[in-house]
Amino acid sequence: MTTPPEGQPTNPYAPVPPPGTVPPPYGAARVPSYGDPVSVPGYQPSFPGAPQPPRRGMKGWQVAAVATTTGVLGLVVGIGIGGAGDDDAPTAAPTPIARTEEPSAKPAERDATDAADDEPADAAPADDEEGTRSTPYPVGSPVTDGEWEVTLGEPREGWSEIQRENQFNDAPAEGTEYYLVPVTATYLGETGLPWMDLSVQFVGSDARTYTNSCGVIPGDLMDVDELYEGGVAEGNVCVTVPEGADGLWTLSTGWGGNTVFFTAAD
Repeated sequence: MTTPPEGQPTNPYAPVPPPGTVPPPYGAARVPSYGDPVSVPGYQPSFPGAPQPPRRGMKGWQVAAVATTTGVLGLVVGIGIGGAGDDDAPTAAPTPIARTEEPSAKPAERDATDAADDEPADAAPADDEEGTRSTPYPVGSPVTDGEWEVTLGEPREGWSEIQRENQFNDAPAEGTEYYLVPVTATYLGETGLPWMDLSVQFVGSDARTYTNSCGVIPGDLMDVDELYEGGVAEGNVCVTVPEGADGLWTLSTGWGGNTVFFTAAD
């Protein structure tokens, strides 16, 4: 192996010639072959002790990128500091929820309202009209609402009958009685259910309404099925009333329909 001249560094990474070949003397020119290292202009060896080239500064675009990044970081930091400072700033108290005042009527509206007040209101049903609480129908009077024609028979105390109907019925509570009311109802429309369309209740002299039933009763009106036009339902309705049945009976038709009053006896 040829020794390099004195003062030249020995390259431990130099390529080793393949077996059977003789390398040219040191410093002599050689013809490169396939697989030989290619000399790159400006290439400097990086083995230990080799002289290093001077470092170059950052490219222009690198400087611009760094400046932009610095600016963004500064902006973020500035916003963060500003946001932190906002926590110390006083905030306005929320507006309390309050009821709004009714707007006053305009002059024209006030005039119309005053004129309406001067007009007579629709006449209310007279207290002496038949079927009202002050002037009830006599029990047994047939009444109609256009779909049903109903007659209430004379109410009677019915505990003995109810007890015979079902021995498991409970007796009326102290101070009350079971009263049976016979009902005859003829349907005038297309189809109707008596137990759904008709309601019989009791209004006592204490101005209270009584609706409690009495258990299993004989001839229950609720056992009558749907009626067609001209069909007739006959049955009993039972209501728990104050002892002595001091008061009036009422009949209502439909859901929230008209209500009429009847005396307790004929």
